[in-house]
Parts: sequence; C-alpha cells; structure tokens
Amino acid sequence: MTYVDELVVARYDSAATLKLRDDLVGLWVDWEADILPAYAASHDDQDDPWFHPDQFWERLVELYLPGRDFELVAGRIAGVVVGYAFGSPRDQHGAIWDDLRSTYPAWGLSAEPVPMYMFREFATHPDNQRKGIGRRVHDALLRRRPEPVAELLVRKDNIPAQAAYRSWGWAQLGEKQPVPDSPMFDRLILRLAGT
Repeated sequence: MTYVDELVVARYDSAATLKLRDDLVGLWVDWEADILPAYAASHDDQDDPWFHPDQFWERLVELYLPGRDFELVAGRIAGVVVGYAFGSPRDQHGAIWDDLRSTYPAWGLSAEPVPMYMFREFATHPDNQRKGIGRRVHDALLRRRPEPVAELLVRKDNIPAQAAYRSWGWAQLGEKQPVPDSPMFDRLILRLAGT
C-alpha cells in the first residue's frame, strides 16, 4: 500500500462543513507556522489579511456555504485532514462566458450562458504535497459536476500551484480581483469531463 492509498476522501455539504472548522483552519494555521516564513522574502502578500485563517473561515461561512449546491471534499490520512477542496455553481458569470466561447470555440459551449462551477479553495498540507493527494482531492470534487466548465482563481506568484493546475488541464483566461480587498489572481478554466 502506498501513502496515497491511505487517503480517505469524504464529501460534505454546507451544514457538515461547519463542523470541520478546527480541521480546516488548523491546516491553514500549520501552513502559517511552517510555510509562510520561508516564503516571506519573496511573497509581498504574506501580511495581507486576505490570507489570514480567520478571513478564510469568514469567507467560507459568509460567502461560500450559503451558495447553491456547495460541496467540500476533504482527504484524511489517519483521521487528519491533509487536503481539501470546495466550490459551488455560479449561475451568473458575466462576460467570462463570451470570453470562453471565443477563446475555446472547439469546446462547443452554448451561445446562452449556463452555470459554471466555481472551484473556490484548494489546499494540501505541505507535508503531503507532491504525493498525489492534491490531485485525488481535486478530481474527487470535480468528478460528478454537471457544469461544462470550472473556474478557479490562483495567486499569480504561486508557481507550484500554477504548474499543478496546468498539468491537470487548467488554462488561463485572464485575471480577476474578486473583491476590492483581495489581490489580483490569474483566472484559470477547465473543461469538465462529464460534459
């Protein structure tokens, strides 16, 4: 049995996700203690409140959980959350639909916009990165989605995440600053296999 074979993946709706606060925020706190100091010199945004664990939880509870069909997938090894991903459909997505259709005509997207899946957060504990765990969690969240396209936002300077997403089929479609107090992110899109 390999390390990744020990991974147990479970799905959670909005109500069940609320019970995971310590598991999820603990993952962020571990990152803050273990990872952020190592990157502080090269990452100007490490003091940005947007990335603080409390801000993460506030966004989750106030913005994401109330959304239609919210789902979180968590991967655990020996009962400990080592990775998670969550998202929900977005019914109104503005001009991105026209951008998608013109940039990727071979995808055969309908002229009328349909819901897109917003891949909102994704994290793997640093001790478990580059072992296939992140990919399993990522794929588990997206596997059953009925939407034709998923969208995610990734920090421009997060080179490892950018490389992983691109190796998994994500492509860039511009930039986005989702709210005024957030940094500018690269907008990535993925054609979902179920469509």
